[in-house]
Amino acid sequence: MKVCLPQTEDYNNEFSVIAISRSFTLRARSANERLEWIDAIQTAIKENEQHLLSFLNRRSLTQSSIPELNLGKVAPLWIPDSRVSMCQRCTSVFTVTFRRHHCRACGKVVCGPCSDYLAPLEYKKFRNFRVCEECFHYLVQEFDDEDSNMFERIKAVANVEDNHQVTNMMDIIRSNFKEMGTAGRRKPSKKYRKYVPQRLIEVTANDSGSQHSGWLHKKSGRNWKRYWFVLKDQVMYKYKASEDIKALLSIPVLGYELEALNEQDNFKYVFQLKHQGQDPLVFGADNEQSYERWMKAMREATTLS
Repeated sequence: MKVCLPQTEDYNNEFSVIAISRSFTLRARSANERLEWIDAIQTAIKENEQHLLSFLNRRSLTQSSIPELNLGKVAPLWIPDSRVSMCQRCTSVFTVTFRRHHCRACGKVVCGPCSDYLAPLEYKKFRNFRVCEECFHYLVQEFDDEDSNMFERIKAVANVEDNHQVTNMMDIIRSNFKEMGTAGRRKPSKKYRKYVPQRLIEVTANDSGSQHSGWLHKKSGRNWKRYWFVLKDQVMYKYKASEDIKALLSIPVLGYELEALNEQDNFKYVFQLKHQGQDPLVFGADNEQSYERWMKAMREATTLS
């Protein structure tokens, strides 16, 4: 079992628990409460591992009960529906009729055509579950790879000693990899999938190498709308949701003038980016902490170092 923290500070009350059979994300009421929960869970994990060591004669257990988090071996963290507005494989936009599906191997949110595959998953005792195309091909290749030690893995999961029986089980499990009727043939309609410029898919909304990311409210006329923004390599990317893989817009901010503004409408923390010959870009932050982080990141991004 492992405890993981989110990459972005906008979700600083959340933490994830990853275990072989089930993984999930929890939200505390405050950052301090989150720390208390994490300390308690990590203490329980260490105590449990010490208890196991006393019975296993200190056999090679690492710091975690999960040596590696490979596809199909461990239950993935499901990305919440609300944090995705498009398929995380083909970028087709979800609607009421064009529905979301979760890949049971990687946890990504994908569309029907991109997840029309079934694969036996080790953490589910090799029962069949819906997976995305990328995971399907990875799992097939891994199953057929002699170096993956699949025979022994099936033997351990099934708790069977008879090698002939395990061989029969391998044949059955291999036959359960299935491409459904539309897999690889039906593509999302142009209504949901549009041409995407390369610059909008170079950086994802959850990019781990960004200078800063988080929610901001962007002013347009008299209205404000909430978007997820990522700042990387002096370019600001705008997304509809925090786990999207395609940006709605990219803005090179080098050379812009950063200016703090007085309170506007219901937003106390407001700043703008100005550039000669262009309309100013006005943003509102939810709180002072978010505002200060964005101001610091913007000062660095708008100035040639």
